[in-house]
Amino acid sequence: MNYNEFDPAGALTAEQPKTAQTRQIKAYETVFAWAALLLGYLFCRTLPVSAHPLGAFLLILALYTAGGIFLLLSHARQTPRSLFYLVSPLVLSASLFLSSNAFLHTCTFLWSLICFTFWVTLSYGGGLEAHARELLFYDFLKAVFVMPFASFGTFFRSLFPRRKADGTTSGGKQVLLALLGLLIAVIPTAIVVCLLSYDQTFSDIMNKILRLSPDNLADHLVCLIFGIPVAAYGFGAFISGADRKHGKYMSAESCRKFSAGAKFAPGIMVCFAILPLLAVYCVFFVSQWENYVSAFTGRLPSGTQIYSQYARDGFFELCAVSGINAGIMLLVSAFTKRKNDGKPDTLVRIFTALLSLSTLILIATAISKTALYIKAYGLTQLRVYAAWFMILLAAAFVIMLIKQICPKTNAAASLLIAFVLLFGILALSNPDRLIAEYNVDRYLDGTLENPDVWMLANDCGDDAVPSLVRLCRELESRGEKDGVLYLKTLELLEGWSNDGQNSGFFSLTLPRLKAHKVYREYVAQRAAG
Repeated sequence: MNYNEFDPAGALTAEQPKTAQTRQIKAYETVFAWAALLLGYLFCRTLPVSAHPLGAFLLILALYTAGGIFLLLSHARQTPRSLFYLVSPLVLSASLFLSSNAFLHTCTFLWSLICFTFWVTLSYGGGLEAHARELLFYDFLKAVFVMPFASFGTFFRSLFPRRKADGTTSGGKQVLLALLGLLIAVIPTAIVVCLLSYDQTFSDIMNKILRLSPDNLADHLVCLIFGIPVAAYGFGAFISGADRKHGKYMSAESCRKFSAGAKFAPGIMVCFAILPLLAVYCVFFVSQWENYVSAFTGRLPSGTQIYSQYARDGFFELCAVSGINAGIMLLVSAFTKRKNDGKPDTLVRIFTALLSLSTLILIATAISKTALYIKAYGLTQLRVYAAWFMILLAAAFVIMLIKQICPKTNAAASLLIAFVLLFGILALSNPDRLIAEYNVDRYLDGTLENPDVWMLANDCGDDAVPSLVRLCRELESRGEKDGVLYLKTLELLEGWSNDGQNSGFFSLTLPRLKAHKVYREYVAQRAAG
C-alpha cells in the first residue's frame, strides 16, 4: 500500500480500481482531453526551446494551470512533497524569459516536464514514500515511464465519449477512425492547397485567417500528428492517478524487496575491492603534491608554462576520477549486503568515506586550477559550466561523506535539494550577462589582455550587448575609434542587430528587449554626435 492513500468522493480505492473498459468518462475529462491535444500540438511547435524561449515559458504556465484545474476537479490533494515539484519548476522556468542562454533554456524546460509528471503522481498519492529517500529512483521510473502509459489509451476514448446502454462510455474506435481519416486527408489536402496557392487572394486568406501557407502547412500537420502521443502521455498520467492505478504498479514493498534482493556482495569483498584504489590515490596525491598545491597559491608549478593546459588537465582528471568514484559508490550502495538493522557495515562505510574524501581533494584542486585559468583568460560559458559542475560534485560528495558518518542522513532528499538550488542559482543568475560584464570590466581595468568580443557576441548573444556597447563607448572616450577592437566590436553589434530583426514574439526574452533598447540609444547617440 502506498504511503498516503485517500478516498475522496468519486475516487476509487486501491483495492477496487476502475478498468479502462468500464470507467465512466466525466465531462471535464473530455474537455481536458481536447486541452491536452492542444497543448501537445503547442509542445511540438515550441521545439526547439532555444528558438522559442517565451513560447516555452508560456507553455509551462499553461500546462501547470490546466493540470492544477484537473487536479482540483478530480479531488487530488497536495502534500509538501508534491508542492516542491510544483514550485521549483515554476520558479526556474522564469529563466526562460530572464536570460538568453539556449543550453539553460533546454535544461530548464526538461526539468519542468519531469517535475510535472512527479507533481501529478504525488498529488494523487502515488509516491512510494512520504519523503524522498532510497526509493526516489523508483519514484522517477514510476512517474515518468509507468503511470502515463498505464492509461495511455484513455485519451482517445475521452475525446469523443459515447454512452452505452449500461451507462458506461466509450469512443476509442470512433476516435481512431477519425484520426485515420485525417491522416488519409493530409496528402490530398496539402496538394490542393499548393495548387490553389497560385491565386494571391486565396494565399492571403489562408495567411490571415488560418495562418497557414504552403510553406508551413506541413509543419503544422507534423506538429499535430506528433502532438497526439504527447497529449495521450500527459492525459494518461492524470487518469492513472484519478483511477488510483498507482496501487497496481511498483508498490513500495515490491521495490524494497527488489532492492534488497540485489544486495548480494559481502562487505569484506567490497572493502578489498576499494582498497587498491585508495592506495593508488594516496601515491598519486603524494607524487603530485607540488602540482596540486601550486594551484592554491596562484602560480603555475615548475616546468609548466601554459595556464589552459594546466587547468584542462585538472578538469578532465576530475571528471574521470569522480565519475569512477561516483559509480563505485553507487554500486556499493546498490549491491552490498546490509546488517539486520538495514545499515551498511561499519568497515564499508569507512572505506566509502575515504573514497569520498579522496574525490573532494581532487575537486578542490581542480576548482583552484579553473580559477587560475579564469584569472588568466577571463570567463566563457564552458568555464562557468565546468566550475558549476565541480561545485555540484563537491556538494554531492560532501553529502555522501556525511551519509557514511551519519547513516540516518536523508541523502536522496539532500542531493535533490542541492541540485535544485545550484541549478536555480545558475539559471536565474543569467550567467551570460555576468560573463560579458566580467570580461569587459577586467579589460577596461587593464587586468585582461583580450575580452574576446567575438565569443561574447556569438555565445552570450543578447546578454552581452549592453557590455559591448559600454565597451564601445569607453573606447570612444579614450580616442580609440580606429582601433581593431573598437571596429571589431562595432561590426559584431551591427551583425547582431541585423540577425535579430526577424525574431518573432515567442522568441522574445528580457535580455533581448534590453539589448535592443541599449543598442538603439547608442546608434542614436552616434548619429547625433
